[in-house]
Amino acid sequence: MNNNNIPKNAPRLLLFALMILSAQSCLDFQFGPPLPPSPPPPSGPLISLDNRVGYISTDTTVNAGAVVTIGVRTQTRKNDETLTSLSELVRYDGTGDSIIQTITIPTSSSQTYDKDFTINTRKVPGYETYSFKIQDQAHENAVISLSIVTR
Repeated sequence: MNNNNIPKNAPRLLLFALMILSAQSCLDFQFGPPLPPSPPPPSGPLISLDNRVGYISTDTTVNAGAVVTIGVRTQTRKNDETLTSLSELVRYDGTGDSIIQTITIPTSSSQTYDKDFTINTRKVPGYETYSFKIQDQAHENAVISLSIVTR
């Protein structure tokens, strides 16, 4: 048998190739427990507050008895969904929520619905939290709130 065709550094090349393969398999190894599965995509309607001039869209402080405007913007996530109702709720000084009104959304506006609310704050110092809840035909809800401190 003739070994003249095998290069002298062949054992070194073979060892080097095995080291590269071992290092690659170590890089692919994941340490620790497996990652949890990704959460499902969000569902239900979307709701936001209008932040244009003349509207309040974040927690704020006003004089007692002030009149403010809150603009609520809603929409469905998918074209085959419809919005059914929008509720306005208030909480005074940490008490429970009271429903001010619930609006049935007309069928003609069932994928987007915008509503401006004129709020007459109380004439006494305190905390008022206004919440707005949109509901779709699958009874999924989205809620957004903001607090007003009256002084």
